[in-house]
Amino acid sequence: MESLNAMNSPPSRRRLLRHAVAWPLGAALAATGLHACAPHAPVRLALLAGLTGAISDLGVGVRDGALLAIEQARAAGRALELLEFDDAQRPEMLPEVALSIASAQVAAVIGPATSSIAQTWIPLAQEHGLLSVSPTVTSHDFSGLDDLFFRVCASTRLYATHSATFAVQRRGWRRLALIRDDANAVYTRSWADFFLAQARALGAAVIEPVVYRGPLQPQQAHTVVQQALAQQPDALVLVASASDTAMLAQLARRSPQTPALQAAEWASTDQLIVRGGRAVEGMVVSQYFDRESRTPAYLDFLQHFEQRFRRAPGFAEVAAHDAAQVLLQALQQQAAGEALNATLLRVRRFNGLQDPIVFDAYGDHLRPLVMTEIRNGRFRTVAA
Repeated sequence: MESLNAMNSPPSRRRLLRHAVAWPLGAALAATGLHACAPHAPVRLALLAGLTGAISDLGVGVRDGALLAIEQARAAGRALELLEFDDAQRPEMLPEVALSIASAQVAAVIGPATSSIAQTWIPLAQEHGLLSVSPTVTSHDFSGLDDLFFRVCASTRLYATHSATFAVQRRGWRRLALIRDDANAVYTRSWADFFLAQARALGAAVIEPVVYRGPLQPQQAHTVVQQALAQQPDALVLVASASDTAMLAQLARRSPQTPALQAAEWASTDQLIVRGGRAVEGMVVSQYFDRESRTPAYLDFLQHFEQRFRRAPGFAEVAAHDAAQVLLQALQQQAAGEALNATLLRVRRFNGLQDPIVFDAYGDHLRPLVMTEIRNGRFRTVAA
């Protein structure tokens, strides 16, 4: 869920450290290490996500979900700080970000949020000894690796395969066209490859994807959609950010063909509905949480999140809350002298909002997928 965004100039170190969950002076002191001499110094966690740029809706969602978990733990009496670091979806600035996070002496990192950032971040985090728990990085490229990278979601192999099975077997679409954004190729190529392989195995006809590099401009979007519709598909499958998916959907709906629309998990933020309007009505969207869940933990989270942020949470917020809770639970169960990653692998099973988070030996988790359809401006669960 994931993309690269170009900015005019690299952010300064001051911009990298946004704020802590404390008074502003506390954030500044934490960044400079002046809290080291204070008694009962709080445990610091870092938040790494793209808080600015074209897909900042994902990064802000991750931040808000993690922030609520930390605020609730602080209200319960735990001494914690959350330091925010904006990667701006620019992998080239990650060496400086890694140094800043390491110097802040954090216990762990919540993030990164995107596969394009994770590709560069994981080796840097390994070099600096930074344990990272990602809410939303799904590329299968990172599965089965012995490193300091954990995630509370599953990989593109599970999600794209499930999505293809739903498209062919449940919806009966036999001819599919696919558009993907290769500005975030670590994610989109992986998702598309698994989707295509499964759809073809089930007997569907799928032409090679139409590829672009986002964020989309209107004329570029028009060309991309025309190339895909020339394949005369039953359904158009979009592997792109929420904003790009909305633009592509609007153009596809203007076509006399009016194919069915399906989108990958990356697009499943509320920005898809806000920007897509009526064009995204009826679109099938896969996502890895159930918006209609009735589990007590999720309902409690939903109430507190809406009170705190005056909006409903999406997949990024739920997954980030889970990632933060995994670390908070692990810190409570950490043995004397035990590395936190060793604690995660020893305990393995943690409480999530909707389902338990269960890590395998490589820090991967099989978070289930939920298929939804946009009806009357809302995501409605159609299959789990």
